[in-house]
Amino acid sequence: MTQGRLLWYSYTIDYGFLHPNEGGEKILVPCTGISGTGPRSLENGAKVIYETIQGKEGMEAKNVSKEPRRSTREPARPLLGVVGAL
Repeated sequence: MTQGRLLWYSYTIDYGFLHPNEGGEKILVPCTGISGTGPRSLENGAKVIYETIQGKEGMEAKNVSKEPRRSTREPARPLLGVVGAL
């Protein structure tokens, strides 16, 4: 999957555009290209992951979804010296 940022999406015309993180031309995002809970799940400027296909008039995005958040918390550390019951 490729990463990018949703430039804008219009619910009234059911399409928008995204910009790939690696640069290049903006890519069309049709309403049928959004996975998950649909277009309302995406906000303008959101970080997204997607796949590209060749559409009738250029590249189109499919399987577009929000980029999963990464945890900033440190992993839990094991309790040392606490073995067995009292």
